[in-house]
Amino acid sequence: MYQQKLQILLMILLFNIYIVSEASDIVKNLTANMELSSGYNSNVFYGSQNEIIEETSAGSKSDIQHSIILNAGYKYFNGSNSDAKLYVDYYYDKLQDNDDDYSTMDLSLPYSYYTKTLRFRVTPLLSSFKSSGVDALQNYGISLNLTRKLGFYRAGISSLIIKNKVIDESYSAYEGSSNNSYIFLEKHSFSNQSSLKLGVANYNYQQTIEGDESNAVYYIGSNYLFFKGRKEIVFTGKVQAKKYVTDPFNGFNRTDYNVKLSVAPAYRLSKSIKLFVKAQYMINRSNLATETEDKNYDQTQFNIGVAWRL
Repeated sequence: MYQQKLQILLMILLFNIYIVSEASDIVKNLTANMELSSGYNSNVFYGSQNEIIEETSAGSKSDIQHSIILNAGYKYFNGSNSDAKLYVDYYYDKLQDNDDDYSTMDLSLPYSYYTKTLRFRVTPLLSSFKSSGVDALQNYGISLNLTRKLGFYRAGISSLIIKNKVIDESYSAYEGSSNNSYIFLEKHSFSNQSSLKLGVANYNYQQTIEGDESNAVYYIGSNYLFFKGRKEIVFTGKVQAKKYVTDPFNGFNRTDYNVKLSVAPAYRLSKSIKLFVKAQYMINRSNLATETEDKNYDQTQFNIGVAWRL
């Protein structure tokens, strides 16, 4: 029900953007983006190569995945050294052969205060997650961000705190909270953008007898965007180590190491529409590798799509 209300809010906001699209003095405070894509996913359930996936339970390992992303925002306050915005974001993934779908709806209200070189931003947020048409989780939290600008560079620190509320009992192991903090460095120039991020996250969920859901993650990630005329390409990379909370049943200390790489070339048909291709490869190596449970896996994804922005 919560996600349905947010979906209605997003549709109303997008409709209003369309209605007032000729009023330039209003449109300058509105943003809207839509992205549609489809492609191949070699490992939708993150199963190991040695693991036998039952067709009657988990479904087939590889699948065709369809995705929709909708974003809408409105700057409802614009002061001399501060502003406030409303953002509604909707993400939807559909697995074709497995007949599963997942969706997330986010509502955020960032407030920013500016000086000549500093920006402080506080963002309350609400989120809901739905699995195969069933409301599963609701999340609420707050994000704090401090950014310093120096020429083409920006550096800062950000922290996000989230509280999870379980709606569907099958997700009861994810009752709890999480926090994610990182430092970052960005560069913006006339032909490229790049960023480097170094952070740590903790996911403190309800521990179960089977459970290894609670974990701490240490990561470093970067991306590089190059654009010239109508052409652009994005390179992204991320390396992380994930340490799970000790299983209370057998005391096993599980640790995973994960690497993700992607490349996404695109071509702009106009200022607002672009076509893109994205190829992504991920590999996970774990010390949990037994005959009954093996957490070593890799995943390849290839997508083509179209993106539109107001």
